[in-house]
Amino acid sequence: MVENKVMKKIIKKIAPKKVLAMKKIVTKPVVSKKIISKSVVQKKIIPKRIEKIEVKNVQDILKIVGNKDYFEIYNLIFKMDKDFFNRGFSGSFDTNKGIKDFFKERIFDFLKGVYADLKSRISQLRKKGKKVMYIDYEVLMMPLKMKMLKANFTLNDFLKVKEIIDFAEKELKEFKIED
Repeated sequence: MVENKVMKKIIKKIAPKKVLAMKKIVTKPVVSKKIISKSVVQKKIIPKRIEKIEVKNVQDILKIVGNKDYFEIYNLIFKMDKDFFNRGFSGSFDTNKGIKDFFKERIFDFLKGVYADLKSRISQLRKKGKKVMYIDYEVLMMPLKMKMLKANFTLNDFLKVKEIIDFAEKELKEFKIED
């Protein structure tokens, strides 16, 4: 019974993943235990083949992940900053989960940068004596929405964050026009 569960776990790990033609095979030694008797355990080294997934750009990531929400989030961020996806979206990963986590972290880094930029612009306007409390209040909601996005990573949660960004950008442009 226990061996069945162990075998199922091994099969799930070794089973072929949904990947493209960008696989790189790496051989790593794996130690397996062979029980000779109850007290003696002989260790045997068995080479195991691990597939590395090579990713050259963000389009490769989106093809591998195959999630519609990821693609829509990519399109929305691309409209905000066209150069963002040209920087550092390459590497090799062990699993699809590793690719998803990498994509998510890059998105969160981008959103943190946008948040910091909005806060600094609001601070500059406040120093000039402008009343920006209502913009600041809306922008303060952004980290909370980002935490929800991090937990679920759905398009709906991303749209809530983008709505805050769009509102703040629109209001900050009105202050620039007044100057």
